[in-house]
Amino acid sequence: MVRGSNSAALEFPETAEELRLKVAEPNRDMGRTLAIGALVMFFIVMTTVVTIVYAL
Repeated sequence: MVRGSNSAALEFPETAEELRLKVAEPNRDMGRTLAIGALVMFFIVMTTVVTIVYAL
């Protein structure tokens, strides 16, 4: 029986610090995406309000 390395085990963090290191970048990317989405929605609403107010 040949035993190779179990590289799949490296995918599962064993400590809280390893978990933080693994999820830091995806969490940062999600935060940026949510912030940009909120800003875009704000500008769409403001553009719509300004258009309605000045169109009348």
